Amino acid sequence: MKSISIKSAIPLRVEKMLYFTVCVISLLTAGVNDGWAEVREDNGNWKKHPIPDAAQVEDVAFDSLGNKWLATNHGLYKFDGTTWTNYNTMNSPIADDFLRDIDIDSEGAVWIATSEAISRFDGKNWTSHDLKDLGFRNSGASGVHCDDIGNTWLYGQSKGICRFNGEKWQVFEKQDNGSRVGSVRCLTSDCDGVLWMATGKGLCSFDGSRWMLYDTENSEIADNGIRDIAIAVNGDIWIAHGRIGVSRFDGKQWTVYKKAFNELLSEKAFGIEADEAGNVWVLCEGTHVSKSCGLCKFDGSQWTTYLTPRLTSDVTSGSTRVTSMGVDTRNALWFGEFMGLSEYVPESIERAED
Repeated sequence: MKSISIKSAIPLRVEKMLYFTVCVISLLTAGVNDGWAEVREDNGNWKKHPIPDAAQVEDVAFDSLGNKWLATNHGLYKFDGTTWTNYNTMNSPIADDFLRDIDIDSEGAVWIATSEAISRFDGKNWTSHDLKDLGFRNSGASGVHCDDIGNTWLYGQSKGICRFNGEKWQVFEKQDNGSRVGSVRCLTSDCDGVLWMATGKGLCSFDGSRWMLYDTENSEIADNGIRDIAIAVNGDIWIAHGRIGVSRFDGKQWTVYKKAFNELLSEKAFGIEADEAGNVWVLCEGTHVSKSCGLCKFDGSQWTTYLTPRLTSDVTSGSTRVTSMGVDTRNALWFGEFMGLSEYVPESIERAED
């Protein structure tokens, strides 16, 4: 829809109101199978938390005490809600200052992936492992994941995945059919310890012995390209495809949400998280009409799209300023950005805390 003729005859404020109304109507009249039912201005509480030294956040993780741990290009940061603590190569045994990913294990220890090593920090002591000794000889580990059964997993753009069971490391390079695992973009696990990962060829699962690939040839997954994966509290697998929306897999059936939300948002979903209340949150890229990212929530029956001007994306270059996304123990959402950290507390949490 072009707005040139409207601009010439209607004041800008009125034009924006009309445009927003048209977008709302287009959502409310969308097909039921598309699942998009409501659009709202975000009414929750947004907070900006500037990071010392303007560090770029690569990933964020949360411990059981409510502390936020950030992997940045200036080392490891801990944020308790008030005070920032930085661990870098000048004041600690951390392996590198440029951190790629972070996770926290069942004992509360922090695991950090860098281009050269994997480090573990238990709050007092540091332990590091050279990636070359683990089989990651090319571009290092791009990610680290701690599952619910005591394993720590490394993944990246080199030789498959690597598992640490608390005593030794083991590399998995080949699948059951002999084909190489290859590069892994993202990885998570369900409550049974089954891994779910993006391999570039589609969605791949691994239970420790058996591999399974889901792609557009053998399943109803929307696309083989995957940007992010989340596991909902009911066990459903949720996939953000980057280019064409979201897929949902309950172990038997697939549901695909790929219709563009409206003219304010694109269907490019590049982040996805599931909270403990049963909601699934999707971060979507803006368009030339609105450079703000869109935050979409699925509550189990319908979708709500929140317009979030506090999160911006550069649609001219196809990039977003949001680098990571996470949900804390309160079910509040956190967004890592190029030069800061944003917190979004949904209305439901605010009411409960009042």
